[in-house]
This record gives sequence, structure tokens and C-alpha cells, in this order.
Amino acid sequence: MLLTRGPLRSARMLAGLDASGSFLGCASAALPLLLAGATVDHQYRMLLVITNALIARSAVMPTPAGWTLRVSMLAALPACLFT
Repeated sequence: MLLTRGPLRSARMLAGLDASGSFLGCASAALPLLLAGATVDHQYRMLLVITNALIARSAVMPTPAGWTLRVSMLAALPACLFT
């Protein structure tokens, strides 16, 4: 990955990448709900993708519980708004 090469990143930059990556990943999983033909199956698939992504993120990223909670809430917001 190109972001791992070069100078060290600040904690603020890494936190921004973590939050924005989680948000964009979960938002892209929720986008099919905006289609006219979206069914309940689409909602269940979106829910499965988002929960798996957030569980994997929390298992891999060594962050405090409060930060993980805030990032997860922000990332799940599009799914709540689209349903």
C-alpha cells in the first residue's frame, strides 16, 4: 500500500484515514438500498457486510473502545439513513 511508504503519519492523519475508510466502506455497502428495486434481502446483505467490516476493523485496529464506538456509529449512519 502506498500510504505505508514515506514519512511517518501523524496520529491525527491516521485517525482521519481510519474514520473515513470505515465510513466510505460502510456507505458503499449501503448504497444498493437506494435502488428502486431494493428488497429486504438487500437490507440483510448490507447489514451482514457492515457488521463484518466493523468487527474486522475493531479486531485489527488497536484503538481505544471510545474511538471504536464513535467510528462504528459514524460508519453505520448511512445504513440507518437509507433504510
